[in-house]
Amino acid sequence: DTQSTSTLLVALYFYQCEYVTLINVTVTNSSGMGVLMYDTTGENSISHSIFSYNVAQYLKIPGGGGFSIEFTYTAPMDGSSPSSLQRNTGSMYEFVNCTFSGNAYVAENVSTVPKLIIIPYEYNHDACGKGGGLALFFKGNASGNNVSLSNCTFENNRAIWGGGLHAEFHDA
Repeated sequence: DTQSTSTLLVALYFYQCEYVTLINVTVTNSSGMGVLMYDTTGENSISHSIFSYNVAQYLKIPGGGGFSIEFTYTAPMDGSSPSSLQRNTGSMYEFVNCTFSGNAYVAENVSTVPKLIIIPYEYNHDACGKGGGLALFFKGNASGNNVSLSNCTFENNRAIWGGGLHAEFHDA
């Protein structure tokens, strides 16, 4: 059994945090993702914020270009069992007056993408190329979580799937 790791380039990274509030935040021109929230729970509020020109390069980092939220099947840092992530339920993400603009999840070689598609289940998950502006991944026993978008703008975002927004739910 071998484990592989990949480089993760992200401007703002939240891991197992609770009740995150971002107000009037601008994340722009990151060489990877703008914001990544792994297993972040509670009531999370993102308002009057701009996520622009964050470009994630395929095969170098997972997830969306602008903003990515992921409830993992197992905790990414310690490989704990799915049952240990019972806390991944009942969370709220509220986006109000946010702009997702010019973010991209681009492939270095688009012709290789079909060979790399993984049908998502349990540990098998490939976020690559999904969600240029906003990417949402709910896996394992994540349930009862809500995402609300109000008066948000998605413009000129690019990805293989869901240039503006990609939402994926499995094994829940």
